[in-house]
Amino acid sequence: MKPGDCGKRNCERAVSKTRRNEVQHDYSYRDHEILLNVADVARWLGVSLDWIRDHATRRYPRLKAIRIGRLLRFRTHDVENFIRQLTN
Repeated sequence: MKPGDCGKRNCERAVSKTRRNEVQHDYSYRDHEILLNVADVARWLGVSLDWIRDHATRRYPRLKAIRIGRLLRFRTHDVENFIRQLTN
């Protein structure tokens, strides 16, 4: 049997299987930004964990953070903006 000579039923299965694969979403790191934790940001900025927590949890925080329950998470671009503000 040649590659193109499959029974109608087998070809339908192959096509439907391919379509299912095409419909599936590809959730890669490019689609979703990875959030940094307090230790990551502290290491990046060269400061203590307490300094990061203090500046992220003020009434008017200098460093934008996302709260997930008791956890603090940071977007990369927010940390980069913080650094830009300090250097300007």
